[in-house]
Amino acid sequence: WAMWMRRPLLTLEKRLLIYHTIIVPIMLYNCDSWAVPKTSLHQLDKCHRYHLRSILGIRWPNTISNNQLYARCNTQPLSVMVQDRRWGMLGHALRMPQDTPAQLALHFAVVGSQIHKSRRGRHQTNLLDTIRTDLKHHQLALKCADDIETLRALANDKATWRSMGKDLVLNLSKLHIVLF
Repeated sequence: WAMWMRRPLLTLEKRLLIYHTIIVPIMLYNCDSWAVPKTSLHQLDKCHRYHLRSILGIRWPNTISNNQLYARCNTQPLSVMVQDRRWGMLGHALRMPQDTPAQLALHFAVVGSQIHKSRRGRHQTNLLDTIRTDLKHHQLALKCADDIETLRALANDKATWRSMGKDLVLNLSKLHIVLF
C-alpha cells in the first residue's frame, strides 16, 4: 500500500492499472465457480470500494458516492464482474463435448435434482441455484435435460451468448446504481 501514498510518483491511471492487474485478479480468483450469498458479494464490493477510495486519496469527511467512484475509476462492482465471469464459464461448459466431466456433472445436477429427494432444512447457496437465478433474467430455466439442450444451442452461438451476458451485466449494473 505504500505505492498509493506516493501520489507524485505515480499517476492515477498507473495506480488504477496496478490495482486492476495485481489486486483484482487475486480477489476474483476462480470466481466463475463461486456460489456465494449476496451478503458476501456485498462485502467484496465494499472492500473494492475501500481500495478505490484509498487509491484516489478520498478520506472522511470528504465523500464521494459509489456511482461517482466507479465512474471516476472507470470500473464496476466486483459482484458484476463475478456474474459476468460465471456467465462466460457456463457458456464454455455448455459448448464442451457431452462426455466431459463438466457436462456430466451439469446433467447429473439438473436431472438428479428431480429424481433424488433433497435434504431437510435450509439449503445452502450452491452453484446450480446461482446459475438458475442468472438464467431467470433471460426467462430461461434449468429444470430438465431439455433445458440443457436449449441452453447448449444458445451457447453454441457465441455472439448471442455474449450479448445475453452483456445484457445480464448491464441489468445488474443498473441495479447497483439504484441500490448504492
